[in-house]
Amino acid sequence: MARLQALKDRLARYQKLEDHILTGGQEYTIGNTPHKMADIRTVQTMIANLEKRINRVEGRQNKVSNINLSTPGGQA
Repeated sequence: MARLQALKDRLARYQKLEDHILTGGQEYTIGNTPHKMADIRTVQTMIANLEKRINRVEGRQNKVSNINLSTPGGQA
């Protein structure tokens, strides 16, 4: 359960970063030197990967919670 929450927390941070990038916070200039905070494609790839990982973990938890332990073999 802690792992799932950690993945969800990380996903939320990446989604917040994506929003920041999309609203104009990706690049800034110091003097004449432009700086890029994050690459939108990399951030979006991480969001997709985290969503897949969360779905896998949630799927495993659902499979475990659907097992009926009151009968032999866990069958209903």
